[in-house]
Amino acid sequence: MVLKHSLFILKHGSLWTYRLATYAVLAAGIVFVALVIGLRYVVLPNINDYREAIAQAISGAAGQRVSIGTITAVGRATSPS
Repeated sequence: MVLKHSLFILKHGSLWTYRLATYAVLAAGIVFVALVIGLRYVVLPNINDYREAIAQAISGAAGQRVSIGTITAVGRATSPS
């Protein structure tokens, strides 16, 4: 069975392999873009809703009590006035 599958790949040559690799890279790119857009427009605008969970996670990792006043997400870096 493995030999038959190997012969199938060899029979179709490098064009088939190139197309498969191209589709895999395109699919990975689409998933990456979807994740970035999801973070940008769904998670980050509501980041302050997760303030307590973030503080608890940091407290657990650091072994010390951590409190967070406010978290805001800005679309671009701002320079101090």
